[in-house]
Order: sequence, then C-alpha cells, then structure tokens
Amino acid sequence: MKLPGLALLAALATTVVPVLAQDAHPDAISIIQPYVRATPPGATTGAGYIIFDAGQADDRLVGIETDAAERVELHQNQIVDGVARMRPMADGLFLPANAETILGEDGTHAMFFGLAAPFIVGQEIEATLIFEKAGRVPIVFTAEPMSGPSEKHLHEGQ
Repeated sequence: MKLPGLALLAALATTVVPVLAQDAHPDAISIIQPYVRATPPGATTGAGYIIFDAGQADDRLVGIETDAAERVELHQNQIVDGVARMRPMADGLFLPANAETILGEDGTHAMFFGLAAPFIVGQEIEATLIFEKAGRVPIVFTAEPMSGPSEKHLHEGQ
C-alpha cells in the first residue's frame, strides 16, 4: 500500500528551516517548503514559492541569490487595465510577526531569470534568502511538477 501523504510529510519535516535573526530572537523566522516549478526544456525563466512564519519579529524578504539563475526578483501579478502584468516588488515581501506569509499567494512569487539549466522535478536548487533583519540565509528549493504541490501538501508540514 502506498502512503504518499506520509512520505511527503517526512520530506516536509526536513524542509522547515529555522532562521535565527541577528537580534537573537530564538524563533525569528521559519522557512517552510521552498520549491520551484519544474520548467520545460529550453526555458530561461522559472518561479519559486516559500511559506514563512516570522515568529515574534517582523522582517522583510528583500532578495534571493542563486547560481542557478542570472538573477532572481520578487514579483507580484497585478491587473492593470484588465490585463495581468507581473511587477517587481520594490519593497520586498513583508513578513509580519506571529503570522504565516506565503510567497505564492496574491500573485506573489520569486522570478528566476536566465536559468543556467531547466529545473527538473526532484532537483535541489541552492539559494540564499536575503532578509532585512535576519540577513543572509542559505536554503534549498526543490523542483516540483509544473502544477506545484497541492494546497493540502503545503500545509501538511505545519
């Protein structure tokens, strides 16, 4: 009998990364299930998503760096004159204290430009998150199918 829920739960348990902020809050930020969507062959862009729990201190994600792409920008899709447009998030992603914030809700995402190679399902992509207060934090994105993990899977690790 297959138990994909248990296997996924076990995988998620290893993807929660506690981040200690420079101001020494013991549970400043938790980073839960960072993933990118697999891309088709020849793709030059990709998208990434992360769940954050900012713990007891506000913070802000201001950037992401990786060798897997020339650059990464934080974006939000917006409707302008009835047309969906992708806009950079000039101020980054605010992470309010004691709240879950999802880079992936409300049209937000990390946009990877100039991919070194397509993202392949199961591949691990090393990156560094840059926070206003917590500083630089290394993480690993996992490439998921183009459809991404289901909403149920996103919340199993909590």
